[in-house]
Amino acid sequence: MVPDKPREKDEIVQLQSIEFVYNTHRNKLFDQTVIDYKDSWYGEEFVVCSPASESW
Repeated sequence: MVPDKPREKDEIVQLQSIEFVYNTHRNKLFDQTVIDYKDSWYGEEFVVCSPASESW
C-alpha cells in the first residue's frame, strides 16, 4: 500500500484513528473484506483478506 491523496470519487472511512481511502467504483471488491493488524516476532503488518481475492 502506498499513501495517496483522496480523489474525487474516493470514500474515506476512519476506524480507530486509522484512515482508509478507497475508490467507490470498486466497492464490490471490498465487500466482506477483512483488514487485520498483526504484530509478531518478524514485524508488524496489515493483512487484507477478501473473497474477491484468489487467495481467500
